Amino acid sequence: MSPSRGDGVADLDAVLAEIARALHKANIRYMVIGGIANAVWGRGRSTTDIDIVIGVGAHQTPKLMKALGKQIARKPTDAQDFAHDTGIFPFDHRSGVRVDIIYGTLPFAADGLDRAVEIYVRGVPVRFCTPEDLLLHKIASDRERDRTDVLGIIKLRKASLDREYLEPRIRELAFLLEKPEIESRYRELMG
Repeated sequence: MSPSRGDGVADLDAVLAEIARALHKANIRYMVIGGIANAVWGRGRSTTDIDIVIGVGAHQTPKLMKALGKQIARKPTDAQDFAHDTGIFPFDHRSGVRVDIIYGTLPFAADGLDRAVEIYVRGVPVRFCTPEDLLLHKIASDRERDRTDVLGIIKLRKASLDREYLEPRIRELAFLLEKPEIESRYRELMG
């Protein structure tokens, strides 16, 4: 796996492998989402950051910071409060790579974490979301980039997507976010 690195700030594969080792060692469940997962399941595109969903709440931010240790070059001043307020622990890796750790609070996050698959990156097993769970993370977005990613995932994987898993979660997501257009968009794309 070698996703495109945008401006080449650092080797994303090396940074991702390092973070995966640290999370595994701290027994923190996680899965890679975002542009890097899209390079695996959809149509690869340039990305310069790493997005990871974890299976602990914001109250575990001190444990997370301890697990990541010297990898963190810069973080919010009051990381605990920031994580509690936003559901995200953003930091800059010492290499300069931006990393967003997202606390898995949506109902489908636990299922996604259970379903995550290991893909070796630089000889390290790294847990990636499945294509179905990546689609769930991206389909609610209004960003053009995410819409393009969803289209790529469906075009490349339509025949193998687990629709029995995906469809009830699409309905649930549309209901929870009060965005019925999510389900409409999904049905239109799946044909």
